[in-house]
Amino acid sequence: MLPPDVMLWRFMGYYGWLIIAIIYLMFARETWLLYVRGKFASQIKYTFLALDIPRANEQSPRAVENLLAYLAGAHSTINWFEKYWEGKIQLIFSLEIVSIDGYTQFIVRTPVDFKSLVESAVYSQYPDAEITEIDDYTEGIPKKYPDDDYDIAGAEFIQSANQMYPIRVYEEFEHQMGPSEMLFKDPMASLMDLCSSLQRGEQLWYQILLIPIGFDWMDEAEDEIAKIIGTKPKTTGVNKLIDYVNKGIWSGSEAIYPASEWGLEEKEFKPLSMVELKPKQKKRVEGLHRKVAKLGFKAKLRMIYV
Repeated sequence: MLPPDVMLWRFMGYYGWLIIAIIYLMFARETWLLYVRGKFASQIKYTFLALDIPRANEQSPRAVENLLAYLAGAHSTINWFEKYWEGKIQLIFSLEIVSIDGYTQFIVRTPVDFKSLVESAVYSQYPDAEITEIDDYTEGIPKKYPDDDYDIAGAEFIQSANQMYPIRVYEEFEHQMGPSEMLFKDPMASLMDLCSSLQRGEQLWYQILLIPIGFDWMDEAEDEIAKIIGTKPKTTGVNKLIDYVNKGIWSGSEAIYPASEWGLEEKEFKPLSMVELKPKQKKRVEGLHRKVAKLGFKAKLRMIYV
C-alpha cells in the first residue's frame, strides 16, 4: 500500500486538472454573469413617483397588501438565453419613506416600463390619490465622505432567524375590542413622528427594495416545517447520491462492527402531530403556513440618515 502523501500526489496528478477546470469554469461563469447583468442593468431607466393620499381616503392596511399583489405581476420567467447572453434580471421596485428637512413623502422608485402598473395599483386602492413624477431626491447630497458639511449613517435590517419565518404583520396590530379609533394601532406612527421632527439640513430615507419572484421559495418553508415536526426531508438528486454512498459505507461497516452491538441502528422518522407539538413549535408551523399562503418578494430593508 502506498504512503498517504504519494496517494495524494497521484490523485492530483490523475484528477487534479479536472478539479481546477471545474473551479475555473465556475469562476468564468460568475464573471460573465456580472458583466452581462451590469450591461443590462445600465440600460434600465427608473422614475420616482411621489404619492399623496388624502386623509379622507381611509383604507385598511390590507389595501397595501392588495397593492403589492399588483407589483407581483411584474415577475417574468427568464430563459437560458436571456440569462446568460442578454444578462436579463428581474426589475426592482423600491417603496420609500423620505423625510427632508421634516417634510415627509411616500415615494415609489419604479422602472419606467412599469410606471403604468404602479399607478394602476395605487389608484385601485386609493382612487383619490395624487401621483407626481419627481426628480431623484438623492442628488442633493455629496456622494463621497467624509464631507465638510454632511455626515451620513446607514443600516440594513435583516432577520436573525431563518428567512422563512414571518415577521409581525398588520393583523397582529389589530384589536377586537374598544372604540373604533383604537382597533388598529399603527406601527408606523413612531417612524412618522421621527420624520416630522427632523430639522433643516437633516434627511431620513427608509427604503424597502422588492423583487417579484415565483413560488420556488415555498420549498424552503416546507423544509423548515419538516425540521420542526420531524418528518423525513425531501430527497434531491444530490441527497440520493449521498444516501447511496452512506449506505455503502454502512453496509461495509456492518460486516465488521454490527450496529446492534453498539446501539447504532438506523432510526425511522416518526413525525409529530399538531397535538404533540409544543406551543412554540405549533406557533412556528402556523406562521410558516401563513407566510407561504402569500405572494413572495425578495426584499431588502435599509435606512440612511444624512
